[in-house]
Amino acid sequence: MFSSDPRNQHVRSDQAAGLGRATLLDVRRPDEFATGHLNGAVNVPVQELAGRLAELGPKDRPVAVYCRSGRRSGAAAQLLLEAGFASVSDLGGLSDASQVAEFATQIFYEPFPRGPALTDELPMQVRQLFDQDTFTFTYLLIDDATREAVMIDPVREQLERDIRLLSELGLTLKYALETHVHADHVTSAAALAERTGALTAASKLGAACAMRHLRDGDVVRFGDTTLRVLETPGHTQDSLSFYASGHVFTGDALFVRGTGRTDFQNGDAGALYDSITQKLFVLPEQTVVWPGHDYHGHAVSTIGEERRHNPRLAGKTREEFGAIMSELNLAPPKRIQVAVPANLACGRETPTTPAQG
Repeated sequence: MFSSDPRNQHVRSDQAAGLGRATLLDVRRPDEFATGHLNGAVNVPVQELAGRLAELGPKDRPVAVYCRSGRRSGAAAQLLLEAGFASVSDLGGLSDASQVAEFATQIFYEPFPRGPALTDELPMQVRQLFDQDTFTFTYLLIDDATREAVMIDPVREQLERDIRLLSELGLTLKYALETHVHADHVTSAAALAERTGALTAASKLGAACAMRHLRDGDVVRFGDTTLRVLETPGHTQDSLSFYASGHVFTGDALFVRGTGRTDFQNGDAGALYDSITQKLFVLPEQTVVWPGHDYHGHAVSTIGEERRHNPRLAGKTREEFGAIMSELNLAPPKRIQVAVPANLACGRETPTTPAQG
């Protein structure tokens, strides 16, 4: 099947509904792709397409192609048909980045920077939540088909917000996941489990209180969606990241244009460098990076961006990274004396961890 829109207009809503599971292919140059693109799109310049067909997945999966003016997408679509792809849609051209963002909403992909986003392969929504006091991101991942969900790094002071959101969206929380034992906020994992019936899960090297202990390569399932566990120590010895096709939730290992610190809780700059370069930077460059914190007005990035532009990592050796980390001279987290003992108990209050207002 081949469909083309010679008028270079938007795909109709009935056509768009069939694209949610398609491979979305942007055949512009990488510099054009960087100025704006559809969330989940794979960037393969048309000149390189013949040699990179394997990156598009199985040939019986639909492919939707776009470019700037429509000429490159037409050529790419023809090439794909000749290569044996069964269903190819030529979406035509988008004249600038603002049209890309507008077009994205019409085919059920959110514009890239924020908010709920559908992956190109999984029926999963990502809801990014924020705690202003600690600059902490919490993530609510939703399996659309079953309305089952997981929550990553919930914050105790936001418990009622999160419970209300789960109820409003009609979700069943399956897991409260921790990327590590936090030093800057207290988790609400235990409280969420008690109120929703969810399981708590964390590294086998972290909180002993977790109902499920995770290690590298483990899978967390909710509905039809799976997360793969990546051990990414360095910020702390128990640090985990969670990967779903097209998305990686990096906790305090990798930030947008930064990294987590390595000067407490058995932190190790060399281990963090290895985790990032050998576990995270080997993911596809379009993989969306969802960090655990942000202090500079960023919400999201990609693996490709961070490889090229992260000032602590881009072009740096392991030794150079270690020198950068040793010279940060950061003050201890304000809540470390309360947060670490509480988080070792999954957020439950202990005699030495009074509740915070």
